[in-house]
Amino acid sequence: LTVSNAISFESEVPSIFTFGGDADWTRVQDEAYDGDYSMKSGSITDDQTSVMQAELNITSAGDISFYKKVSSESGYDYLKFYIDGTEKGSWSGEVDWSQESYSVTTGTHTFKWEYSKDGSVSNGSDCAWVDYVEFPEYEEPETYTVTFNVTDGTDPLENALVSFNSQNKYTNASGEAVFTDVNQANNMSWSVSKTGYNSQSGTLDITDSDVTKNVILSELETYTVTFNITDGTNPLENALVTFNSQNKYSDADGIAVFNDIEPDNGLPWTVAKTGYTTQNGTVDVTDQDVSINVSINSTDIDIILTISNINISPNPASDFVNISFYTENKTETEIYIYSYNGKLVKTFNLGTLNEGNHKISWNTKNGNNGKKVSSGIYFIKIISGNSYKTAKLILTN
Repeated sequence: LTVSNAISFESEVPSIFTFGGDADWTRVQDEAYDGDYSMKSGSITDDQTSVMQAELNITSAGDISFYKKVSSESGYDYLKFYIDGTEKGSWSGEVDWSQESYSVTTGTHTFKWEYSKDGSVSNGSDCAWVDYVEFPEYEEPETYTVTFNVTDGTDPLENALVSFNSQNKYTNASGEAVFTDVNQANNMSWSVSKTGYNSQSGTLDITDSDVTKNVILSELETYTVTFNITDGTNPLENALVTFNSQNKYSDADGIAVFNDIEPDNGLPWTVAKTGYTTQNGTVDVTDQDVSINVSINSTDIDIILTISNINISPNPASDFVNISFYTENKTETEIYIYSYNGKLVKTFNLGTLNEGNHKISWNTKNGNNGKKVSSGIYFIKIISGNSYKTAKLILTN
């Protein structure tokens, strides 16, 4: 018999382990391969990660081995293991305790366990466990403390987000965010941001002492963008203005106001109203408030007759949805799918369609951002020329 140097987390979490991502791994007693305790990935939601890692100076070549258990959505949510950024293995679904082993050369190496989720759906316990970790012989590297002091130039800024060393922390009431157990490294990236302020970023060299980094955030100037909607002569009430990821309707004076707009160029806007032509364009917001005059013309299109026989099947739906409809005129046609709160999740530019029946199929795993669309209530808007109709869709994926 030989003495095992395996780490099974029975009394503590050794200081060689650090954590990152959107939630820390924790020492738990509900699952274990050896003894009573193991490490469990943090509680995360869609498109988030939970990371546990160790950076060690390996003094004698050998194998790293560990036992893992996974309970997740098969094929979508994974436990992955990396050595120096290279993926060595990944597991999803229901995986009982089993051992993995990988060879390691001498020198400094980073070992990382990462549990990650895709854009929707959770199955099983939605987590992973790691236990009984055996490293080759190693020396723990010297670590240091890095402190960020964030101010507006005069006063400390609380709740500024500091990203550093694969971790995200918010400053306290004194404007401080403290990162401990930071290994020696050059050009370590950092960034500091806070709503209403200009962000700052840079790099740090961690050599042989603790580091204090002072960061000043300047207040961000914002502006007001006002849309004046008319029919060429009179103000138009209840015209829908889409701008800056918001939807607003013009008031009785034909005005829709968007506040707190950050400087940017080429910001898109659209103005639409039933029975009128749709107008769209872009606006540059630089160093002053902006007023945009938009004139939309009345049309004689009969909305009810131009688009008809809309059918959504199945409804409710899970992975695939068929959208069929009839158009009376040869015209440009688009389909927009919005969430219940008005967020655009999918666009179909169908080009010019002839008069007749039409049908498209939508795989709900393919939204505009390339990710799966989550469960909920959605509205399908079919626009043919200057007319449109809508239908409701329920997704239960």
